[in-house]
Amino acid sequence: MSAAKTGRTRQAPARKRDRAPDAVRPGEKPRRGGSPKASEAANPPENAASPKSGRRARMLTALGLAAERMNVVPAGPVVWSAGDRAVGRPTDRADGRRTWLRLQASPVAEANGEQWQGNKTAEFAFGALGGHRPRLLGLLDWVDAATRAGGQGAKPDDGTVDKVAYRAELTEYVRDLVCSPTPVAHGPHDLPDAWWDGLHAALDAVGEARTQRVTTRQEVVDRLVPEYLGVRAPTLRTMVPVHGDLHWANVTRDTPCLLDWERWGRAPLGYDAAMLHAHSLLVPGLASRVRGEFPVLDSADGRIAELVVTAELLHALRDGGDPEAEHALRAQARRLTEPRRRSVRVHLPGPARPMTTVSDSRL
Repeated sequence: MSAAKTGRTRQAPARKRDRAPDAVRPGEKPRRGGSPKASEAANPPENAASPKSGRRARMLTALGLAAERMNVVPAGPVVWSAGDRAVGRPTDRADGRRTWLRLQASPVAEANGEQWQGNKTAEFAFGALGGHRPRLLGLLDWVDAATRAGGQGAKPDDGTVDKVAYRAELTEYVRDLVCSPTPVAHGPHDLPDAWWDGLHAALDAVGEARTQRVTTRQEVVDRLVPEYLGVRAPTLRTMVPVHGDLHWANVTRDTPCLLDWERWGRAPLGYDAAMLHAHSLLVPGLASRVRGEFPVLDSADGRIAELVVTAELLHALRDGGDPEAEHALRAQARRLTEPRRRSVRVHLPGPARPMTTVSDSRL
């Protein structure tokens, strides 16, 4: 994809050279290499009899089985994804190479969707992406039976168990620190121009991919935008391949390296830029830098991308989350949906009448 199409021409805001206070410090818990995001930090202990505890126990057993079958040994603490959809940990191969082992679980009927296949298809499509993506080194699939709540050691075929699909992915371990321990930035990131150039190079390469994968679908936009923004849903017109989950816990400070490829696919032009900007709203200087790096956000296509991303993120926060982030997103929603006023020069009838300026609030 050309720089002109992605709107890469950048403004050059003044920058300091301080280390970003949001960056993860040395000595903290290992990050994803596939290293896990901060949202994947271990949760507080649960009641041992709770369904959540039972699910975790099964997934930890499966993670251990995957390590054994893939000939790696644990080399760091376990971390959990939001909602316990996945679990991972650092591992070492027999040759001493550090890796990351990630395991996800899903009901069998849901185990072949686009997110389930995201890392695998990204490996075929991009490989190392010029050093901006951790390579997938191995993959293991299997199906097991999990007793339903209330079941008492039932056999797999007696109707009281659910078939559960597991996928284990072994990836390169990324030693770079992620930009933030949370997806939302809570402090400035004074990243050099070379970092932004690397990010643009990675996203440009993604934009050149040929894929039928879809990150954002029109029918979902038709539902979420009216529900959360109170305006008519836009028509998705310029669809391009994107990373799909570009936030500050999914990109590292040095290379940069992009993590978490489950959602990559086709989305509105400007979607990745809109996603990064939405996760920068609590830091005005950073949000301004993102907009300067991605002028596409100030175009008609960019406004569509921002409407979609804002609605999606508000939907994700429907059950609670970061109150500050939600407040910033709602302010952004008002900015995007308020009538855009423009001046129109009107010549009133009659002799020698002056030109008069009126305001037109139509979108």
